[in-house]
Amino acid sequence: MAQMIINGEQFVAKKLVDTGNGRGHVPLPEAVRFLSADLVRLKRMEYFAKAFFTRGVQEGAELTCTVFLLTLFIRL
Repeated sequence: MAQMIINGEQFVAKKLVDTGNGRGHVPLPEAVRFLSADLVRLKRMEYFAKAFFTRGVQEGAELTCTVFLLTLFIRL
């Protein structure tokens, strides 16, 4: 993954490469489908992590949490 800074904000780019069929190049529509699936998985993970933390606090558990904000988007 490549990292870049635009206007002081850090961004990460993800390049997809087909290693299974020897083609190397992943067509844009297919890449969008894969990255969209990644986005859905990450947002689900965020939802369940927040629910887990909230429930732990309600149950009186002592939790340590490293918080980071994650903004995801796909730009074509």
